[in-house]
Amino acid sequence: MSDLEEYTQMMQETARAIWGEERAEEMSAHIEAMSKAVWVVGNTVLDPGTEPVTRLNHRREAGS
Repeated sequence: MSDLEEYTQMMQETARAIWGEERAEEMSAHIEAMSKAVWVVGNTVLDPGTEPVTRLNHRREAGS
């Protein structure tokens, strides 16, 4: 079992503990997708020169 699979299994078990077996099963696909996304982001290595974006630049005002 890979680390991602173990992480997803842990998230599924947590969901069952919080919401019960039936509700967790209904959310299973969402939990799996969310687990994968969290895993990818959490395991992304950033270059030391990379700063987090603190301001979105896609809506710059005219003349800026």
